Amino acid sequence: MNTVDLLNVIEVELCPECGSGKVDSAQGNSKCKSCSWRGTTSSLLIRKMSDNEAHSVVASVLHDYWQELQTSVPKIVGLALVRCGLCGMDDTEGLARLIKATVLATYKGTLEELDRVQDEIIKRRDTDTMRRGDGKPD
Repeated sequence: MNTVDLLNVIEVELCPECGSGKVDSAQGNSKCKSCSWRGTTSSLLIRKMSDNEAHSVVASVLHDYWQELQTSVPKIVGLALVRCGLCGMDDTEGLARLIKATVLATYKGTLEELDRVQDEIIKRRDTDTMRRGDGKPD
């Protein structure tokens, strides 16, 4: 981490059981959305990282998600399209276009929903901070 990065350091809460960042914390208690772990907020692993590091992690996760969609979804979507009669098996060009459109729409939809979820989390934290009146995050 260079000196410039230290200006924008964020703390990321991670589950002590599985390492996931999908953790909900409120009133000193936390729970992981990725595994069944529940415990105190003080039990969480805290990873300090710069904005640049955080962006790199997000980019890596999104790349992995895109790769997974491209390898896992086409077979399922292709079968569904053919079985429902939306596209014939012989129409390989049309089938490929529909599969590609479905994978891309799934990826874009996921990113849009992640933005909405993040906005909700920020609003909830801001509301909780104002309710407590101490100006400190949970």
